[in-house]
Amino acid sequence: MSRVAQKEKRKLRKELSLFFMVCFTLTAMLNIATLGIVSSQGAQVFPWLLITALTFLIPYGLLMAELGSTFPEEGGSYVWCRLAGGRLFAAIASIFYWDSNPFWVGGTLAVTAIAAVKTFFFGGSSEVLFGGSRLIDTVLEILIALAFICFTTWSAIVSLRIGKMVFNDGDHMGAL
Repeated sequence: MSRVAQKEKRKLRKELSLFFMVCFTLTAMLNIATLGIVSSQGAQVFPWLLITALTFLIPYGLLMAELGSTFPEEGGSYVWCRLAGGRLFAAIASIFYWDSNPFWVGGTLAVTAIAAVKTFFFGGSSEVLFGGSRLIDTVLEILIALAFICFTTWSAIVSLRIGKMVFNDGDHMGAL
């Protein structure tokens, strides 16, 4: 590792404790949607949860631990792809990663959030129109989705010290 890389590595601080990661994983898995599905299927779900943990969560966690300890540089998948195939492959992987996230956030999460707001705050139906007309409803939904995408992007870009609290609070709200 070069002197510049060693100097940069000294600046990095460990932000996520084991306790935080366990809580983060549990609240991400055990939210209201998951518990509803689990409770409707009965006791047969518990062996499947155990099988899922053994066949997916533990191997995936070990894989990420191995990648993180082998390549401790800041940069995640960009660094891994750069070391495997060069800067061109790393750039392509990064573009695909960053290009897919706004579509996923805007297409799935923002629509779900808007439907939840309409359902819970405006009379129990997602057919309620903001402002009373289709045009105003569409404009407001687009603005809400853009604000949602901007907030999500901001929370992913800020330092992990701040961003982890945003995601942690969101997981706790989802668990309620």
